[in-house]
Amino acid sequence: MRENNNNMASPDRKAPGERRIRVPAKETIFLEGEPAANLFEVVEGVVKIYKMMADGRTIITGFAYKRSLLGLARSGNYYYSVDAVTDSTLVVHGKAEVEARLRADPGYLQYLLDETNDELVQAQDRILLLGRRAPVEKVALFLLRLRQWQSEDRKLHLPMTRHDIADYLGLTTETVSRTFTQLRDKGVLKSLNQHDVEILDLALLRHLGEGEDS
Repeated sequence: MRENNNNMASPDRKAPGERRIRVPAKETIFLEGEPAANLFEVVEGVVKIYKMMADGRTIITGFAYKRSLLGLARSGNYYYSVDAVTDSTLVVHGKAEVEARLRADPGYLQYLLDETNDELVQAQDRILLLGRRAPVEKVALFLLRLRQWQSEDRKLHLPMTRHDIADYLGLTTETVSRTFTQLRDKGVLKSLNQHDVEILDLALLRHLGEGEDS
Protein backbone atom coordinates (compact mmCIF):
# COMPACT_ATOMS: atom_id res chain seq x y z
CA MET A 1 0.00 0.00 0.00
CA ARG A 2 1.45 3.35 -0.97
CA GLU A 3 0.42 5.38 2.06
CA ASN A 4 2.72 8.23 1.12
CA ASN A 5 0.59 8.92 -1.97
CA ASN A 6 -2.06 11.46 -1.06
CA ASN A 7 -4.29 10.27 -3.91
CA MET A 8 -4.60 6.85 -2.38
CA ALA A 9 -5.14 5.85 1.24
CA SER A 10 -5.03 8.13 4.25
CA PRO A 11 -4.35 6.65 7.72
CA ASP A 12 -7.13 7.07 10.26
CA ARG A 13 -6.41 5.71 13.72
CA LYS A 14 -9.76 4.91 15.30
CA ALA A 15 -8.65 2.90 18.32
CA PRO A 16 -5.42 1.68 20.00
CA GLY A 17 -3.88 -1.07 17.92
CA GLU A 18 -6.26 -0.49 15.02
CA ARG A 19 -5.20 1.42 11.91
CA ARG A 20 -7.77 2.31 9.32
CA ILE A 21 -7.23 3.62 5.82
CA ARG A 22 -9.65 5.28 3.44
CA VAL A 23 -9.23 4.36 -0.21
CA PRO A 24 -11.03 6.36 -2.92
CA ALA A 25 -12.92 4.51 -5.64
CA LYS A 26 -10.73 3.21 -8.48
CA GLU A 27 -7.52 3.44 -6.42
CA THR A 28 -5.20 0.50 -5.76
CA ILE A 29 -4.96 -1.13 -2.34
CA PHE A 30 -2.12 -3.50 -3.23
CA LEU A 31 -0.63 -5.07 -6.33
CA GLU A 32 0.19 -8.64 -7.25
CA GLY A 33 3.85 -9.40 -6.54
CA GLU A 34 4.35 -6.76 -3.86
CA PRO A 35 5.66 -7.93 -0.45
CA ALA A 36 2.70 -9.14 1.62
CA ALA A 37 3.39 -6.93 4.63
CA ASN A 38 -0.25 -6.48 5.70
CA LEU A 39 -3.67 -8.05 5.83
CA PHE A 40 -6.60 -5.79 4.95
CA GLU A 41 -10.10 -6.17 6.36
CA VAL A 42 -12.92 -4.42 4.49
CA VAL A 43 -15.00 -2.27 6.84
CA GLU A 44 -16.99 -0.29 4.30
CA GLY A 45 -17.26 -0.34 0.53
CA VAL A 46 -16.62 -2.87 -2.22
CA VAL A 47 -13.28 -3.87 -3.75
CA LYS A 48 -12.36 -6.01 -6.73
CA ILE A 49 -9.74 -8.75 -6.86
CA TYR A 50 -7.91 -9.29 -10.13
CA LYS A 51 -4.90 -10.88 -11.80
CA MET A 52 -2.56 -9.21 -14.26
CA MET A 53 -1.88 -11.16 -17.44
CA ALA A 54 1.42 -11.14 -19.35
CA ASP A 55 -0.21 -9.30 -22.28
CA GLY A 56 -1.38 -6.46 -20.03
CA ARG A 57 -4.98 -7.60 -19.63
CA THR A 58 -6.60 -7.87 -16.22
CA ILE A 59 -8.98 -10.62 -15.18
CA ILE A 60 -11.33 -9.93 -12.29
CA THR A 61 -11.57 -13.01 -10.09
CA GLY A 62 -13.88 -11.69 -7.39
CA PHE A 63 -15.44 -8.86 -5.44
CA ALA A 64 -15.08 -8.37 -1.69
CA TYR A 65 -17.55 -6.79 0.70
CA LYS A 66 -17.64 -5.84 4.38
CA ARG A 67 -15.76 -8.20 6.73
CA SER A 68 -13.70 -9.74 3.91
CA LEU A 69 -10.02 -10.29 4.66
CA LEU A 70 -7.54 -9.62 1.85
CA GLY A 71 -3.84 -10.24 1.41
CA LEU A 72 -3.39 -13.77 2.74
CA ALA A 73 -0.22 -15.06 1.08
CA ARG A 74 1.99 -18.11 1.51
CA SER A 75 4.96 -17.01 -0.59
CA GLY A 76 5.57 -13.67 1.08
CA ASN A 77 4.15 -11.74 -1.89
CA TYR A 78 0.58 -10.87 -2.78
CA TYR A 79 -0.68 -13.22 -5.48
CA TYR A 80 -3.46 -10.95 -6.71
CA SER A 81 -4.17 -7.22 -6.96
CA VAL A 82 -6.99 -5.31 -5.26
CA ASP A 83 -8.60 -2.00 -6.26
CA ALA A 84 -11.43 -0.13 -4.58
CA VAL A 85 -14.68 -0.23 -6.57
CA THR A 86 -16.31 2.33 -4.28
CA ASP A 87 -14.86 4.67 -1.66
CA SER A 88 -13.77 2.11 0.91
CA THR A 89 -12.50 1.88 4.47
CA LEU A 90 -10.19 -0.95 5.52
CA VAL A 91 -8.47 -2.00 8.71
CA VAL A 92 -4.78 -2.73 8.20
CA HIS A 93 -3.28 -5.62 10.17
CA GLY A 94 0.52 -5.72 10.05
CA LYS A 95 2.20 -9.07 9.52
CA ALA A 96 3.92 -8.91 12.93
CA GLU A 97 0.59 -8.06 14.57
CA VAL A 98 -1.08 -11.06 12.91
CA GLU A 99 1.73 -13.41 13.96
CA ALA A 100 1.54 -12.15 17.57
CA ARG A 101 -2.21 -12.62 17.61
CA LEU A 102 -1.90 -16.15 16.27
CA ARG A 103 0.43 -16.99 19.18
CA ALA A 104 -1.89 -15.41 21.75
CA ASP A 105 -5.23 -16.48 20.31
CA PRO A 106 -5.41 -19.94 18.67
CA GLY A 107 -9.01 -19.18 17.66
CA TYR A 108 -7.72 -16.51 15.29
CA LEU A 109 -6.27 -19.26 13.12
CA GLN A 110 -9.78 -20.59 12.54
CA TYR A 111 -10.85 -17.13 11.42
CA LEU A 112 -8.01 -17.00 8.89
CA LEU A 113 -8.88 -20.49 7.67
CA ASP A 114 -12.52 -19.46 7.27
CA GLU A 115 -11.45 -16.45 5.20
CA THR A 116 -9.26 -18.67 3.02
CA ASN A 117 -12.25 -20.95 2.53
CA ASP A 118 -14.37 -17.96 1.48
CA GLU A 119 -11.80 -17.16 -1.22
CA LEU A 120 -11.97 -20.75 -2.45
CA VAL A 121 -15.77 -20.64 -2.53
CA GLN A 122 -15.72 -17.47 -4.60
CA ALA A 123 -13.16 -19.01 -6.97
CA GLN A 124 -15.45 -22.04 -7.35
CA ASP A 125 -18.39 -19.72 -7.99
CA ARG A 126 -16.49 -18.04 -10.80
CA ILE A 127 -15.61 -21.40 -12.35
CA LEU A 128 -19.32 -22.26 -12.25
CA LEU A 129 -20.20 -18.93 -13.86
CA LEU A 130 -17.60 -19.31 -16.62
CA GLY A 131 -18.84 -22.83 -17.29
CA ARG A 132 -22.28 -21.55 -18.24
CA ARG A 133 -22.77 -21.20 -21.98
CA ALA A 134 -25.56 -18.63 -22.28
CA PRO A 135 -24.93 -15.03 -21.19
CA VAL A 136 -28.35 -14.89 -19.51
CA GLU A 137 -27.35 -17.83 -17.28
CA LYS A 138 -24.11 -16.11 -16.29
CA VAL A 139 -25.75 -12.77 -15.52
CA ALA A 140 -28.64 -14.41 -13.64
CA LEU A 141 -26.24 -16.41 -11.48
CA PHE A 142 -24.12 -13.33 -10.85
CA LEU A 143 -27.17 -11.40 -9.65
CA LEU A 144 -28.18 -14.28 -7.39
CA ARG A 145 -24.66 -14.38 -5.89
CA LEU A 146 -24.74 -10.61 -5.47
CA ARG A 147 -28.03 -10.96 -3.61
CA GLN A 148 -26.39 -13.46 -1.25
CA TRP A 149 -23.42 -11.14 -0.67
CA GLN A 150 -25.78 -8.31 0.16
CA SER A 151 -28.98 -8.50 2.22
CA GLU A 152 -31.09 -11.13 0.42
CA ASP A 153 -33.33 -8.21 -0.58
CA ARG A 154 -34.97 -7.83 -3.98
CA LYS A 155 -33.22 -4.51 -4.49
CA LEU A 156 -29.61 -4.93 -5.56
CA HIS A 157 -26.85 -2.36 -5.66
CA LEU A 158 -24.30 -2.95 -8.41
CA PRO A 159 -21.38 -0.64 -7.60
CA MET A 160 -19.17 -2.21 -10.25
CA THR A 161 -19.28 -1.11 -13.88
CA ARG A 162 -20.78 -3.18 -16.68
CA HIS A 163 -17.20 -3.59 -17.92
CA ASP A 164 -16.14 -5.11 -14.58
CA ILE A 165 -19.15 -7.44 -14.59
CA ALA A 166 -18.32 -8.48 -18.14
CA ASP A 167 -14.68 -9.14 -17.23
CA TYR A 168 -15.72 -11.22 -14.22
CA LEU A 169 -18.20 -13.27 -16.30
CA GLY A 170 -15.96 -13.71 -19.33
CA LEU A 171 -18.31 -11.70 -21.58
CA THR A 172 -18.11 -8.45 -23.52
CA THR A 173 -19.52 -5.26 -22.08
CA GLU A 174 -22.00 -5.09 -24.97
CA THR A 175 -23.24 -8.62 -24.23
CA VAL A 176 -23.76 -7.78 -20.55
CA SER A 177 -25.74 -4.66 -21.46
CA ARG A 178 -27.90 -6.62 -23.93
CA THR A 179 -28.50 -9.31 -21.31
CA PHE A 180 -29.68 -6.77 -18.73
CA THR A 181 -32.07 -5.44 -21.37
CA GLN A 182 -33.27 -8.98 -22.02
CA LEU A 183 -33.92 -9.53 -18.31
CA ARG A 184 -35.86 -6.28 -18.13
CA ASP A 185 -37.92 -7.25 -21.20
CA LYS A 186 -38.73 -10.61 -19.58
CA GLY A 187 -40.01 -8.81 -16.48
CA VAL A 188 -37.26 -10.24 -14.30
CA LEU A 189 -35.62 -6.93 -13.40
CA LYS A 190 -36.42 -3.25 -13.20
CA SER A 191 -33.67 -0.66 -13.41
CA LEU A 192 -33.92 1.90 -10.62
CA ASN A 193 -30.87 3.93 -11.67
CA GLN A 194 -27.41 3.35 -13.13
CA HIS A 195 -26.26 1.15 -10.24
CA ASP A 196 -29.46 -0.24 -8.70
CA VAL A 197 -31.96 -2.83 -9.91
CA GLU A 198 -35.00 -4.47 -8.40
CA ILE A 199 -35.72 -8.17 -8.86
CA LEU A 200 -39.34 -8.44 -9.94
CA ASP A 201 -39.45 -12.21 -10.48
CA LEU A 202 -36.98 -14.05 -8.21
CA ALA A 203 -38.28 -17.48 -9.23
CA LEU A 204 -37.69 -16.76 -12.93
CA LEU A 205 -34.23 -15.35 -12.19
CA ARG A 206 -33.34 -18.61 -10.42
CA HIS A 207 -34.87 -20.56 -13.31
CA LEU A 208 -32.72 -18.68 -15.82
CA GLY A 209 -29.64 -19.18 -13.67
CA GLU A 210 -30.19 -22.92 -13.84
CA GLY A 211 -30.18 -22.79 -17.64
CA GLU A 212 -33.74 -23.98 -17.98
CA ASP A 213 -34.92 -21.12 -20.18
CA SER A 214 -33.54 -19.92 -23.45
